Amino acid sequence: MRFWVDCQSGAKRNDVEIFPNTRLFFTTGVLDNPSGVEEQDKEYQQLLSKIQNMVDTTREKRGGKSDNILNELLSFPKQVQDAEEFDRL
Repeated sequence: MRFWVDCQSGAKRNDVEIFPNTRLFFTTGVLDNPSGVEEQDKEYQQLLSKIQNMVDTTREKRGGKSDNILNELLSFPKQVQDAEEFDRL
């Protein structure tokens, strides 16, 4: 796929400058594989579901008050592990 964008106002950042009224040209590949896109969407939905389950579980744990401070301390490593998994996802 090829396309262009007109940059009417221009732009400048560090040592790169786009002058006003410049046309920028781009070229990129296009994936035309409906079954591949469906598979990616399925994986994406599964990932979103897993993340939502982690969020819901964490909210439940934090919402409930424990009478036993030892149980809270012992659950801390699991909470750290869950947070790292959440960041990775």
